[in-house]
Amino acid sequence: MAWLPLLLVILLSLHEWLFQPLLVISATLFELRPLPWLLLAGLAWLMAGKPGKR
Repeated sequence: MAWLPLLLVILLSLHEWLFQPLLVISATLFELRPLPWLLLAGLAWLMAGKPGKR
C-alpha cells in the first residue's frame, strides 16, 4: 500500500504539468479573443480578390 501515495503524487504532478496548460489554451480559444483578427484577415482576403493574369 506504500505505492498508493506515490501514485497519487505522480498523477497530481501530471495533471498540473500537462493539463493545466491545455486548459489555459482551450479557454483562450473558447473565449474567441482572436476573433476580431480573424475577421480582419478574412475581410482582407475577400477584398484581395483573385490574382490577375500576367
